[in-house]
Amino acid sequence: MVDRLSPQVRLHADLLSAARATAERLVELADLAFAAGRTFAVAVSGGKSPEPLFQALARSTDDARRWKDWRVFWCDERCVPPGDARSNYGLAQRLWLGPAAVPRENVHPVDTSVPAADAARRYEASLRDAFGASAPATFDAVVLGVGPDGHTASLFPGASTLRAGTRWVAAEPKPGQPPAVPRVTLTLGGLARSRRALFLVAGAEKRDAMARILGSGSAPAARPLLPAARVTALEGVEWYLDRDAAPLP
Repeated sequence: MVDRLSPQVRLHADLLSAARATAERLVELADLAFAAGRTFAVAVSGGKSPEPLFQALARSTDDARRWKDWRVFWCDERCVPPGDARSNYGLAQRLWLGPAAVPRENVHPVDTSVPAADAARRYEASLRDAFGASAPATFDAVVLGVGPDGHTASLFPGASTLRAGTRWVAAEPKPGQPPAVPRVTLTLGGLARSRRALFLVAGAEKRDAMARILGSGSAPAARPLLPAARVTALEGVEWYLDRDAAPLP
């Protein structure tokens, strides 16, 4: 059962039900894109929370899930080989893209065979080629998580990537959370070019950050905005939380 805290925040009993709801929302947004005559461009993240999301998408096999019309990108990536257990692309490939037989030409991973700064430049160039630098939107949806410190994608509190100006993609050489490998991440400006931002958040260790992000509880309003709270999207930001991550009343 979904408890609608607000039009944009959905509270679920556990991660599994939150992930399933996020998957259903992605399919709904894909159908809207198809109806408008577009392919559906989505950027996804890594970590633990997306695992049941990817598994739910892999089980979406009816005609509404037309993988040939989906284009898959990444919100961020760790600079490790695709077969490394820490690879965000590798996680999605194992749990979703491979089992669902998403066409390889529709999948656009970050090139992690080069240094992070070069990988970021290459990924931004590929996005600008794919979508056009002047287009109002790049992705139909981005799927993000939140760390206990309030980071999202590989945008960490106080990091220079939060001040990336007009860049869509940036390198993060020293992430604020493990694994301690260089990253490539969409910037706040890159994320803001999405039509929708969907956050999937689970776990009691995220509760304090979520209180600050959603402005609930006793979180001081004067404290700097956490990176996840600074994410915007052209048509709105949606939150899918399990009960453990939800701020206390």
